[in-house]
Amino acid sequence: MRDKGTPKDQGTASSVIAEIEAYEKQFEPWLKRGSEIVKRYRDERVTTSNATIITRKYNILWSNVETLRPTLYARIPQVQVERRFKDADPVGRVACQIAERAGNYLLQTGPFGTILGNCVEDYLLPGRGVMWIHYDAEGEDVPKEGYEAEDGEEPETEFKKLQETITPTYVDWRDFGHQPKRHWQENKLVWRRTYLTRAELIKRFGKTLGEQINLDRTPKEDGKADEVVAQATIYEVWDKKRGKVCWVHRDMVDYLDEIDPPINLESFWPCADPLNATMTNGTLIPVADYLLYQDQAQELDKLTNRIGRLTDALKVVGVYNASVPELSRLLSPNGTPDNVMIPVADWAVLSEKGGLSRGVEFIPLVDIVNALGQAYQAREQVLNVIYQITGISDLLRGASDPRETATAQGIKGQYGSTRIKARQAKVATFARDNARIVVEIAVEMFEPQTLWEMTNAKSFCQINPEAQAALQQMGGEPQFTDSQEFMQALSLLRNDKLRSFHVDIETDSTIALDEAEDKAATVEFIGAVGNFLGTFGPIVQQQPALAPLAGEMLMYAARRFKAGRALEASIEKAVAGIAQAAAQPQAPPAPPPEAVMKAEAEKYAVDAKTRTEAEKIAADKELGTNKIISEREAAREKLMLEERIAAEKLRLEQEALNVERQKVAISSKANDDRRDIEMNNADQALLKAAATKIGGR
Repeated sequence: MRDKGTPKDQGTASSVIAEIEAYEKQFEPWLKRGSEIVKRYRDERVTTSNATIITRKYNILWSNVETLRPTLYARIPQVQVERRFKDADPVGRVACQIAERAGNYLLQTGPFGTILGNCVEDYLLPGRGVMWIHYDAEGEDVPKEGYEAEDGEEPETEFKKLQETITPTYVDWRDFGHQPKRHWQENKLVWRRTYLTRAELIKRFGKTLGEQINLDRTPKEDGKADEVVAQATIYEVWDKKRGKVCWVHRDMVDYLDEIDPPINLESFWPCADPLNATMTNGTLIPVADYLLYQDQAQELDKLTNRIGRLTDALKVVGVYNASVPELSRLLSPNGTPDNVMIPVADWAVLSEKGGLSRGVEFIPLVDIVNALGQAYQAREQVLNVIYQITGISDLLRGASDPRETATAQGIKGQYGSTRIKARQAKVATFARDNARIVVEIAVEMFEPQTLWEMTNAKSFCQINPEAQAALQQMGGEPQFTDSQEFMQALSLLRNDKLRSFHVDIETDSTIALDEAEDKAATVEFIGAVGNFLGTFGPIVQQQPALAPLAGEMLMYAARRFKAGRALEASIEKAVAGIAQAAAQPQAPPAPPPEAVMKAEAEKYAVDAKTRTEAEKIAADKELGTNKIISEREAAREKLMLEERIAAEKLRLEQEALNVERQKVAISSKANDDRRDIEMNNADQALLKAAATKIGGR
């Protein structure tokens, strides 16, 4: 990497080394606990020359971490850059698109996602994750444009970038450090440890200095070595108070190098605030999650080991007559060692003394079975306590009781999600802060041509009219210099104050998104725009003066949809066109041609004749009006009389019909009564005959 900034005379590094030693002394217990937690997660056990010591354990730490990891981080976040105020600001809109596209390209194509996953793992295990953003530019020195060197004078050169990269780097939780302060705001020093071989030292610091540095990191030292050759531990220190970056080694009194920051970041640090686990006021030492339930985890291991030993003891052991070796296969037909039969040579003597029942007393298996059941229940209770401490609900782990109601499961899921949301927000904030650094470096350090090509800015930037005309005549692709809008947006992005005023850089969530939810949001936006156009379209046609108001209302709504930001430029153009058309005065009607005038004269003559005939007809009608009225009155009276006669006739016929119905009803009732009397007489006759017959007997 080519060093940017101006080196200065090297001074003493004793104060920086003292800060490093103070940090390592204060954080030594945390570093030791972190190593033990990682070993527990990896289930690294003490081994002998033969095999692993038989000790059963329940790795609840691994289970919890693997449950929480995808819940906290499941995908690379998307950069979302918006105007801080939803105003009509074309330059701000273009600046947002440049920053957003550049950020998403760098995050998606680089190692950002992998490193963020490593940081989340460190957050869940030792309790702190750190990402370091590194900018590098490769190029060459070329003669300065427009500079003419005099005879014998060396030409003035400038550095021309040929390739630019932004590389997020994972910092091991043991290699990061800072001043041991009470609060992060008080901290003025941040460093990371790097390990360089002799060849790398000479390349970085020169031959003389590189050969003097002691290779203090030997293979397999502290279990951290990842190389087979010796290395030197170099500290890259960022001093915010002095505004300097320096490199130090414990055995070197002077700085190995000291420069101005190669990148001018708003927060100065090339890293976001660490992703810390549980924190309290007054100290920067994080508390790992495992420490909060380590007692219950140890109890869980004891119960698991005890369950294993009880299971081993749950087998049958007996003795048999050695003279009949086939008896040994009674309890072990396949030669399995779970059940053991012991041969007895002098079986007769043993039988005379009462057999095995008099010589040996066994522990009943039922007691072992009962103890095993109690151990399982106790372990389940300990597990529930751990889940309560960590806030991992049953639904988050994928477990559910079929006897529970949907309401009960909903409450448990809501309780678990409430506690997990704070962690998700912490991871999302960490990702956003690092993404902001990536975007800030890109817009400030990358060449305009690089950003123009990376973001495909020609698709959304307005090209200058003169450049557009030249391209139409000569052909070719537009360049960044052809767009004044692009240059103004880039100028805004490279000004820290203006950028903070106009642009807000965020990221969406790092958790897995529901594809249906994303589609629903898109459909909602399309539906909202469709409803708006259907409502205000006819109004604008009737009242063109309302077109600007309708356009502003549409833009106000579109800027609040994620999908609307991508279409904002197109909507603005359409709205501007409608407003411009509405603002133009209506053109006066063109003078009619001679043929049209002749046709209109003929039409007027026809209309006059028609009006005359109509007036004559009206006069005739007026003369016969009285006669017509008299005839109509007579006809109406005659019709009314006929209707009254018909109604009276219908009433008389209805009354006659009712009389006939009454006669029929009376006759029917008389017939029914007569039939009932005859049936009663017949029944009495039968009863009388039966009584006479019975009496005769």
